[in-house]
Amino acid sequence: MVSLMTDLSLTISDARCNPCCICGGKSSIVGLYIPYNQHSVDAPEGKTRMFLYTLCERCFNDDMSAPMVEYKVQKSFEARHN
Repeated sequence: MVSLMTDLSLTISDARCNPCCICGGKSSIVGLYIPYNQHSVDAPEGKTRMFLYTLCERCFNDDMSAPMVEYKVQKSFEARHN
């Protein structure tokens, strides 16, 4: 468990360098998106796929950020796996 937490911590640190996934601006927030429908992201049986994303303060405070993140993560996943 300790190694998983260390790996996740390093991944979050790396993610902070990415731009906001909605507007492309300087990010200040790292989020974790866990799709409700795991079959839509080809998760193996008994496993859960999770996606790190980054947002700027403005997009984080926008009421439409959650559906936009969901849409962008899904489209990004589809583009990489089609």
